[in-house]
Amino acid sequence: MDVQIQSGQAAADEWALTNGSEYMAGGLLSGLTGNRAGLGIIDDPIKGREAAESQLIRDKTWDAYTDDFCSRLTPGAPQVMILTRWHQDDPAGRILPEDWAGESGVFEGRDGRTWHVICLPAICDREDDPLGRQIGETLWPQWFSLEHWKPFQRNRRTWSSLYQQKPSPDEGTYFQRDWFKRHTERPKDLAVYGTSDYAVTDDGGDYTVHRVWGVDPEGAIYLIGGWRGQTASNVWIEEKLNLIERFKPFCWFGEGGVIQKAIEPMLTRRMRERRVYCRVEWVSSIHDKPTRARGFQARASMGMVSLPAGPDGDAVLDEYLRFPAGKHDDEVDCASLIGRVLDEAHPALVSAAAKPPKRDRWDSDDDETDEDFKTK
Repeated sequence: MDVQIQSGQAAADEWALTNGSEYMAGGLLSGLTGNRAGLGIIDDPIKGREAAESQLIRDKTWDAYTDDFCSRLTPGAPQVMILTRWHQDDPAGRILPEDWAGESGVFEGRDGRTWHVICLPAICDREDDPLGRQIGETLWPQWFSLEHWKPFQRNRRTWSSLYQQKPSPDEGTYFQRDWFKRHTERPKDLAVYGTSDYAVTDDGGDYTVHRVWGVDPEGAIYLIGGWRGQTASNVWIEEKLNLIERFKPFCWFGEGGVIQKAIEPMLTRRMRERRVYCRVEWVSSIHDKPTRARGFQARASMGMVSLPAGPDGDAVLDEYLRFPAGKHDDEVDCASLIGRVLDEAHPALVSAAAKPPKRDRWDSDDDETDEDFKTK
C-alpha cells in the first residue's frame, strides 16, 4: 500500500497520512479538548521528582487525564500509559489496585477500566517476571550488568521509583523500619500529649488523624492511642474529645491556619458542653512537610520512638515508610507535630517526672485495649 505523509500536514506534533490516519501530540496539561482519538497514548504524565512531590500538580495531572484525555477517546478506544513511578499517588497509582506490589498481569483498575500491566524493573525481583527472568537478573544484561547498577542503588528512593517501578521501598527512605521500637505495654510515668492532622473533606480524600503520645523522662516517644477516619468535622471533634476524656493529656497540638479558624469555635463549644477540657495549642505551619518532620525523624533514627505492636502500629509504620512518596501522609503530619514541639521546648510541655494526675476507681488500668486505636 502506497501510504505517505499528506502534503501540508507534516508538523512534528500533528501530521496525517494519505490513508486518512492522523496523529496529534501535546502536553497533557496543555489542553486536548476539541479532538477525538481512536488510540490514546500517554508518556510520562509527570515529568520529574519536583512535580511529583506537588499535590497540586498531581491533582491537576489526574484531572487532565480524566476530564481531557479520557473524554476525547472514541467509544472502545484503547489507551496506553507509559510512565516512571515517581510517586505512589501518580496516575498509575490512582488506577492500580490498592495492594498492587509490582505484579504484571490483567487488573481491574480503580477507574473502572481493565488494564494490562507490564512492570519491568531494572533488576528482576519477582518470580512472575513477564520476560521470564530469574530474580536478580537485569534488563539487557549484555549492556547493563549488576555492577553497572550498584551506584544507582545508593539512593534507595530514586532506585525504587525510577528503576524498580515501586515508588515506596519496603525498608523506607525518609524513615527506616529498623529505627522504630515496638511495645505491648506502655511504660508508666509518661507525660501525655495529643496531636491532630485535620482533613478538609469527608468523602475519600485525606484522613483526619488524632494521635496520643507519651513522652518518658529521657525524651523517648511512645504512641499510645488514637483515631483516624474520613468523616465530617462534627464526628472527628467528638472522637478527639473521647481521647481527651480517656487519656487526660497535658496539651493537644494542632497545626494553625485556615482550618484552625474553621473548627476552633465548634471545638471550644463542644468541650464546654461535654465538660471535657484540655489545653489546646496551634503550631504555626512552616516549611515543607519533610522539613517539618525532621525532629521526629531524628528521634526515630536514634531509637527514641516506639509504636504499638500489632496491626495498628503496623499500619502507622507502613505510612511512615512510604513518606514522602506515599499517597497519604497524615500519620507523618501528626508525628511531625510532637517532634516539633519537643524541639522547640513548647511552653505547654510538662516534665514526665511531674506527679501524674490523681486517678479514681473509674480510670482504666488496662495498658492496651481495642479502644486505644480506632479507624473509621
